[in-house]
Amino acid sequence: MNHDSDSNNYFIENALIISPVTSNVERFFSEQSLLSTEVASHRPHPQQRVMSVVYKLVLLVVALTIFSANTKAEGMAVSAHISALGQGVELTHKYSDEFNAKIGFHQYRYQGTEPLSLFSQMNTFWTDILGLTKSDNIYDHDGKQQVVLFIGDWYPNVESQFRYSLGLAYNEHEDRFSGRELIVGGYNLGANHYSGSQVGNLQGVARYNKFAPYFGLGWGNPVAKNKKWGAVFDAGLLRQGRPDVTLTTSGTVAPADLAAEQTRLVNDSWTWSPRVSVGVSYQW
Repeated sequence: MNHDSDSNNYFIENALIISPVTSNVERFFSEQSLLSTEVASHRPHPQQRVMSVVYKLVLLVVALTIFSANTKAEGMAVSAHISALGQGVELTHKYSDEFNAKIGFHQYRYQGTEPLSLFSQMNTFWTDILGLTKSDNIYDHDGKQQVVLFIGDWYPNVESQFRYSLGLAYNEHEDRFSGRELIVGGYNLGANHYSGSQVGNLQGVARYNKFAPYFGLGWGNPVAKNKKWGAVFDAGLLRQGRPDVTLTTSGTVAPADLAAEQTRLVNDSWTWSPRVSVGVSYQW
C-alpha cells in the first residue's frame, strides 16, 4: 500500500511540474503558427528562419531538462549530436536493460550541385555534341530539413552497447533548386532541347512527406548503469517517400515538356534520407 501511494504521489508531483512547461510549449508553437499565417505572403529573412530554429531548439532542451531533472529516477540522459549536414539533441529514458526510448530534434542543411550528375554529363560530352545522347539537366540545391524523432532502442546483448533503432519522425524537409545549363549549352526538357534564353530562370521546390518511419542501428548506451559521460554513434534511414515537386520557368517552354521534367525529378529523387551522426551523452 505504501508503494502504491508513493507511486501515485510521484506521478502527481511530476504532472504538476510538467504541466506549466507543456502549456508554455503549446503557447509558444501557437504563437509561432499565428505569426507564420500573418507573414505567409512574405518569405522570411534567412536570419529570422535561423533564429526561429534556435528558439525551438532551446525551448525543447529546456523542457526536456526540466522533465528529466524532476523525474527523481535514474536512467535519463541527454546527448548532443553532430553530422556532416547538421546537429541535434536527444533525451533518452531507460525502460529496461534491453530497451530505451528517446525523443530528439535534428536539423540539416545542404547546398551545391549533384556531383554524380555533373560527372555523368562530362562522360557523355562528345556523344551529346553529336546528338547521340541527351544528358539530364542538373540543378543547384539549397535544402533544409528539421526532424523530430520518437525512437525505441533495442540492445540484443545487454553486455554490449550495440543497438537497433525503430521509430517515427516528423519531417520538415524542403529542397529549393535552380537549373544549370548543360555543358553543351541549354536544357533538355521533355523531348526537346531549349536554349538558355528560351528557358530563362528554371527553378523548383521539392517537399517531402511530413511523417516518416525511421530504421537504424547504433553504438553507445547513454543510460547504462553507473555511466555519466559517454559517446554515441547512430546510422539510419528515414523513409520519406517521393517528394511533391513544383517546377517553373521565366521563359517560353512548352507545358508538356516542363511537366515531363518535373515527373523525371520526382522519379529520380531518393525515397530514403540517410543520416549518420556522432555525439556525446550525459546521464543524471
